[in-house]
Amino acid sequence: MAHPPTGFVGSSPATCFHGIANCMAAALRAVPITAKGWAMTSFESTHGEHIIGTLTTFDRMIFKGHLTGLFPEGAFGRFLNTQGVLLKAYAGYVKGVSEALKAHAKALAAEAGRPYRYSAHAMTKRSGNSKGDVAEEIIERDGITEGLVCVLSAVEPCSSFDVVGNRQTRRLEIRRRRRKCLYLYFYFLEPDLGLIHVRLQSWFPFEIQVYMLRGFLHNMYYAPRLVMFPRPDSLQVGGVQESAG
Repeated sequence: MAHPPTGFVGSSPATCFHGIANCMAAALRAVPITAKGWAMTSFESTHGEHIIGTLTTFDRMIFKGHLTGLFPEGAFGRFLNTQGVLLKAYAGYVKGVSEALKAHAKALAAEAGRPYRYSAHAMTKRSGNSKGDVAEEIIERDGITEGLVCVLSAVEPCSSFDVVGNRQTRRLEIRRRRRKCLYLYFYFLEPDLGLIHVRLQSWFPFEIQVYMLRGFLHNMYYAPRLVMFPRPDSLQVGGVQESAG
């Protein structure tokens, strides 16, 4: 059985993110900065004589977590048995767990003095009001430099469990199916990683995703190498200034 890297277990979110960042930074620095063989961009074609090297990498990184022990056939039913929950009482049990998780998220926001917001509509770029935009507006409005920014929530499609009746056996069964549930988004502003967020499914099996955007790569890779780094408006490389937008 694989074990998490030393320092991750029982650590705060910021400590875990630092550990991930250090691993990623080490991997990036092990890759030669030149990338011959890639198609040149118009910027490279125009300013080629001033460029000493290029770095090709990801615009964002997503770490996913799953309670895989609940996925095998019959595993979730056995889990319910350990909790003393009958299948006919399934709906009330999972609703109570989800409500407790939502209450914890609200308490976390209240303790930090940060807003908790629920949206009845999709918050996406296409709608013109994405969750990331909301978080950045709050950062600018409240002058946040570090820590929890906000907790946002919205109902979205998910993969979860349900209890249904089998007409042939006349017994209740557990099945995986697509449904909708509440998702919780925890936005953090971290000194080394920039704006990151955690997306947590509020219903079993509680899938979790940690998003790190390009600010993470800027801070962990470019800053140590490029002294001339006038963030956030522009990035100067080899005497040529490139807009960060």
